[in-house]
Amino acid sequence: MPFKSYLINKILDRKFRVNGIVPSTRLPHKHHLRQSFDQHRIYSDDQLPPKVDLRPEMPPVEDQSQIGSW
Repeated sequence: MPFKSYLINKILDRKFRVNGIVPSTRLPHKHHLRQSFDQHRIYSDDQLPPKVDLRPEMPPVEDQSQIGSW
């Protein structure tokens, strides 16, 4: 018998299952529209750079004035 784990929201008194994958019922009917995740690359540690600067890909910082964010 498989072990099942749940998250329990005590405020709403609801239980959510954590493990297990439920197949999607919203897949496209046309096979050419589905994404294939089996065509991926696996890199070893020596093929990757030691660090990457992602700042050029980030949006500029916006002024959030008095909304209470830090």
